[in-house]
Amino acid sequence: MAEIAAIVAVLVALGALWLASHANKHVDSSFEEYGRHLAKQVREAQAAFERKTSEFDLEVTKLSREVDALQAQIGDNSEKLNTLTQRIKVVEHDLKSMTDALPPQLLQRRAGKR
Repeated sequence: MAEIAAIVAVLVALGALWLASHANKHVDSSFEEYGRHLAKQVREAQAAFERKTSEFDLEVTKLSREVDALQAQIGDNSEKLNTLTQRIKVVEHDLKSMTDALPPQLLQRRAGKR
């Protein structure tokens, strides 16, 4: 009877070992699957981040070009303003010279007509 109990105990122990081995394989495969899933998510997040970075780089480049163009336009406008200011000064000088050259009689008549 002890032999039967020993055999049953050994069979139960072997069954327990088999179940433990099976559970260990299942846990290992689940862990590997989770690792693959996690790695896939990390790769997708990295790809999305790289796409966003590329988009931002393009946007920054575009804005930089626009800023450069606006700065060039500001320089051109400043130069035009200086040129126009100089021309206005010349016209003012010429007008004053021409007004000073007019006889006083013409200046009085003109003032009276106003």
